[in-house]
Amino acid sequence: MHHILSASQFNRATILTLFTTADRLKQERRDHGVLNYLHGKLVYLLFYEPSTRTRTSFGLAVRYLGGRTEFTEAAGIFSSAAKGETLEDTIQVLQSYEIDALVIRHKERGAAAAAAKVATIPIINAGDGDGEHPTQALLDLYTIVSAFPTHNNLTITLCGDLKHGRTVRSLCRLVIKYLAGSTENWNFIFCSPPELAMQTDILEELTAANIPYKIATDLAQTLLTTDVFYQTRVQRERFPDAIQGDAAWSSVQASFALNAQNMATMKPNAIILHPLPRVGEISPEVDTDPRARYFPEQTRNGLYIRMAILLTILHPKK
Repeated sequence: MHHILSASQFNRATILTLFTTADRLKQERRDHGVLNYLHGKLVYLLFYEPSTRTRTSFGLAVRYLGGRTEFTEAAGIFSSAAKGETLEDTIQVLQSYEIDALVIRHKERGAAAAAAKVATIPIINAGDGDGEHPTQALLDLYTIVSAFPTHNNLTITLCGDLKHGRTVRSLCRLVIKYLAGSTENWNFIFCSPPELAMQTDILEELTAANIPYKIATDLAQTLLTTDVFYQTRVQRERFPDAIQGDAAWSSVQASFALNAQNMATMKPNAIILHPLPRVGEISPEVDTDPRARYFPEQTRNGLYIRMAILLTILHPKK
């Protein structure tokens, strides 16, 4: 747990310990306000890509634990990266200022791992291109487990842009680790247009772990059987044709969008998640349904899971 780079680095015991710590910190935060666990600690947030939830929740997590933050947003523009400085050199410069940990978001897959190779301080991967987003996976799984305390059999549907989505990749890998050695029977449905299907490396990892999955292109049929519906943004930038791109994107978006009409066919105890931001793939009319958990439960869980991660890394005896 020196670095947080991939969902694959966890095991079931560590995951459950983090969940228990998040539960405890949630109660302590509500009882006492700002805590004092990270007094004197400084965490640097280095973000090369835009972020609302991840950067804000990490920043607040540090402060609610009693620590301090500094940050660089749009680091590709507002750091020496704009002058050609390598990521590795940037990491070595920042850690020379005696910071205690570094949270990094980068546009390239593998960037966090590259940073960790030269780092003497903990590196936390806050998203590396289309690679992984392990802390998002932890908060997603925490939300699922909290919603289904007796969760022996679950069908999890991942919908939208599965080819480029780092959140769904990490969630699959974390579920593999969470289920290892357990008697729980979970399965996945990957619902997307064929051109945005889940990449084969994740499918091979699920097969090796004996976790069943299905490939689907019919949203209506998928909604009938799912317990956890995890929607993702269909990214306009993945349809680059200047003339036909808008039409192709709009068609896919409409075919895989969740609204009040098709949501009505879902199980009454199902839950709906989204890593956000959304751009039309979940209608606002869904927000008030009790099955919708992205506001505020899923987003709020990000705060407490990241508090648990920071405390485990920077003050493990607490």
